[in-house]
Amino acid sequence: MDSAYLEKPAFYEKKPHLRYFGILDANGKLVAYCNIATYGNFSATDRLLGYKNSDGIMYLLIMEIICNLIEENQVRYLMYDTFLGAKEGLRNFKRRLGFQPYRVRYFLN
Repeated sequence: MDSAYLEKPAFYEKKPHLRYFGILDANGKLVAYCNIATYGNFSATDRLLGYKNSDGIMYLLIMEIICNLIEENQVRYLMYDTFLGAKEGLRNFKRRLGFQPYRVRYFLN
């Protein structure tokens, strides 16, 4: 795990292109979260973390984000970091959620 994940932020900045999603357990404890940034016609995961267990909470979190994005109909794509550079376990997780590698070029006007 990247060391940046071990630092607890004191607050989250409210910016128009950033959104924060989280899942609470029955006791109100945060068990998974994901920050999403939107840039034009796509959104990208910025930070994603959850407890490792077999309850599928991470699948639920990503699917909830995807459902929100589809319902809002504001972006066409969701990017979840690199696919080919990920370890096998993370690649399988991404594959099960429907992510696949693409080569994309963007130009700034």
